[in-house]
Amino acid sequence: MPVDPEAIFVIEGGGNDHFVTDEGAVIAGRVAHPKEESPDLPVAFVPHWKTCPNAGDFRHKRRA
Repeated sequence: MPVDPEAIFVIEGGGNDHFVTDEGAVIAGRVAHPKEESPDLPVAFVPHWKTCPNAGDFRHKRRA
């Protein structure tokens, strides 16, 4: 899965967003605010489709 290059700290279970770890695991949570960042938190990457300005060009239309 393509991801954005910048790693972020994730608060697991604190939200509904999904992130990809270095090992390829997908975790759910939210991005940690700067004051919450800690080496004890998981580090992960945002899937590129979430931030891509052209993401709509690649989405498949649902069949009826």
